[in-house]
Amino acid sequence: TQQTYYRYCAKIDSHFFADQPVSKLCDELGKMLCITVERPYVPINKSVLYHPRTLKNFYWSNEYVNQIDKSSEEYPVANLASSNEGFIFHHSILLGSREDMNEIINAVERVQRNAKKL
Repeated sequence: TQQTYYRYCAKIDSHFFADQPVSKLCDELGKMLCITVERPYVPINKSVLYHPRTLKNFYWSNEYVNQIDKSSEEYPVANLASSNEGFIFHHSILLGSREDMNEIINAVERVQRNAKKL
């Protein structure tokens, strides 16, 4: 079998979790489920890994670099998702039984009930 890196992303409204930062909710949910739960990656325009102008090993024309350089563009939905509206976990978590799915739901509900204490 081959290893995959697919992740499931869910939207969360921190208002329903005592306005706690999503990072705290991710930490708590991860502890409860014994899995890694994280915030989504930053949008491509803010990623430190994506700066085509700095890739000196590639012989790209300025015209091409201008086309693929996203640093001046804005992605408001991606900004919200990565900053305080989303969380992600490996997709394989969703391949379990109905009881496993109920465990995820129960963990989210417990985090919600205890959010003020985080």
